[in-house]
Amino acid sequence: ISVSQFNTNFTTTNQLQVNGNSNLQFLSSTGILVNGNVNSQFISSTGLNVSGNTNLANTNTQFISSTQLSVANNAFNVNENGFLTAKGVNTDFITAKGVLVNGNTATEFLSATQFSVANKLHINANGNFTSINNVPTSFPASQGAANSVLTNDGAGNLSWAVVAGGGTSVPSGGIILSETQNSAIIAAGYTLQSRLVTNVEEYTMITNDNWASTDYIDAPSARYLHTAIWTGSKMIIWGGYDGTFFYNTGGIYDPTTDTWTSMSTTGAPTARSSHTAVWTGSKMIVWGGYNSMFSAINTGGIYDPSTDTWTSISTTNATARAYNTAIWTGSKMIVWGGNPATNTGGIYDPATDTWISTTTTGVPSVRLQHTAVWTGTKMIVWGGNPTTNTGGIYDPNPTNTPVNVPIARTKRFYLYRKN
Repeated sequence: ISVSQFNTNFTTTNQLQVNGNSNLQFLSSTGILVNGNVNSQFISSTGLNVSGNTNLANTNTQFISSTQLSVANNAFNVNENGFLTAKGVNTDFITAKGVLVNGNTATEFLSATQFSVANKLHINANGNFTSINNVPTSFPASQGAANSVLTNDGAGNLSWAVVAGGGTSVPSGGIILSETQNSAIIAAGYTLQSRLVTNVEEYTMITNDNWASTDYIDAPSARYLHTAIWTGSKMIIWGGYDGTFFYNTGGIYDPTTDTWTSMSTTGAPTARSSHTAVWTGSKMIVWGGYNSMFSAINTGGIYDPSTDTWTSISTTNATARAYNTAIWTGSKMIVWGGNPATNTGGIYDPATDTWISTTTTGVPSVRLQHTAVWTGTKMIVWGGNPTTNTGGIYDPNPTNTPVNVPIARTKRFYLYRKN
């Protein structure tokens, strides 16, 4: 039919209309309108193939279907390979769900269906991350403050925490609590100190085989040949020698707070080293040692940490010695051995401020720099200088003499009760 020679209008059931201007319009239920271009052909159910003119931007063409793809405002072209291009930018549509591309090439995820990348990353309809590497994850709802970092509570809930030191580094001594042993924390310069087990009523420290340094602020001056005792909650060190000077100073260390407290020197014993010290349960008793002339001495003192005061002890019947041992029986202090080389000893009773000598019957040989322990009823000494592998057990109460015991008797009595 040569429509250019006729002003012909006809319509068929296939929806083809030819008007008097010879314009062709293809109208179908597919929802696609192509006008002003006679080089357009419907090839298959795939949509529209345009021969001779692959540029749909010059036509009023709209693809409107369940794929949710809209092309408008001359925003998209179809190239010779059948791919859509957005103003010269290749656009790859991977899924037909939840994707809208508008004329400004902006892309939004509108579907309630979660966005998923190889089961590694999930984003919900609100644009929030819900899972990373299949691990449920909850991000903070707002931006964190300056110098803050994301921290994990162990259940995937992330929150902001401000980093000390201006965010540049964590200062020495900083602590991180983790529910698991974390190699990344160790790699960041931390050392595993302990495992904290908690319940409603108590805290128990399960300590690993590690060392932690003690604070040196307000600590006593450097020294050796001093003494140290444990009060039950604190350590008290006293006396000693630094290679030049002897000391009669000391300090009290509290491991709970990692702090030192100085001790009074008012009424304290004279400076010394190589002495002994015991803890009575409430006070510390120091005794003996070398003075600044390197001579053994027979003096000492009792220190009360609750009042920070010193009390002198009697020297009557006390023998000068250094490098001796001293133990606490629960009521008395027993010193033994030492230099000048001796195998004698003495028992000091702080309740009466008196000394008595220990027996020498069956005593071990003379020695100094040996060791001694208290079993609860006896003292055991062992080793020492001159080098020896001998020792002995000392019983300060070898006999128990009956006191106020009733006299012996042979009569028996039977007690009866009336029904």
